[in-house]
Amino acid sequence: MRAGDGQVNWRESLICPVTGLNCRLRAAVQLLDTEIGLCRDDRLYLPEQSTPLYRYMRSVQPDAIGSEFLGPTRRGEIDPVTRIRNEDLTALTFDDGSVDVVGCFECLEHVPHDGAAMRELARVKRPGGRLLLNVPYGAGWDTRRGRATL
Repeated sequence: MRAGDGQVNWRESLICPVTGLNCRLRAAVQLLDTEIGLCRDDRLYLPEQSTPLYRYMRSVQPDAIGSEFLGPTRRGEIDPVTRIRNEDLTALTFDDGSVDVVGCFECLEHVPHDGAAMRELARVKRPGGRLLLNVPYGAGWDTRRGRATL
């Protein structure tokens, strides 16, 4: 995989043939383990469910919860066909303080109201819980430019 300038994109390449995780996602798993100290009984929420990262985390954290935004109606419900939970990051259906660990990886740039999403992630994270997130960044990007719309 190459970046726009033809250079190897190390962040998105070197995909593991067993887990399907690229370098960036393997780093996320390592940080959840070494820095966050994810325990087997922690309630983990990942606002992604149709990704190799969710599938891997579910294999090692059987109670992990994932979701995708499937539309503004039927939030919190699981689609009967895809088995994917529908959540809107700006209006999560989880109770206050009901999640031990939130892992949000390159997701917020797809949310039109990222401030509302951050407030929701903080609301559902239990006091003393942990949040690990990353967003793409490029030197010289206009940080005020909207990157997502409904």
